[in-house]
Amino acid sequence: MTGRTFALVLLLVLPACTQSDHSDHSFPTANQPTEEEEESEAEAGEISMRQYLQLRAGMTHDEVVHILGRDGKATRKKRAQISTAIVIWKNERGSNLTVVFENDRLVSKSQMGLRGFR
Repeated sequence: MTGRTFALVLLLVLPACTQSDHSDHSFPTANQPTEEEEESEAEAGEISMRQYLQLRAGMTHDEVVHILGRDGKATRKKRAQISTAIVIWKNERGSNLTVVFENDRLVSKSQMGLRGFR
């Protein structure tokens, strides 16, 4: 196949591969749970990404527990006048949420593998 023929084939084939009918099809991906998975996790008391996104700097531990629906496992230290607590919430599927509190105020948060926006 010559260079021109190859280029012509690419020009004809590539647009056909990328065309979309713009319909509203939603297919789950590896990072996007199905509605059934989201409902199952919510019923099981799993911590979701939606809950994680509601957490804000300055919240108290009680406010965080209220949003998450349950308490996590805490490790506490006190140095001088600063009390630090690292609290971890784990889901059965291995995802987790870690929140750091200083003097009972959220100062940082991180998550790994949280799913669901319910």
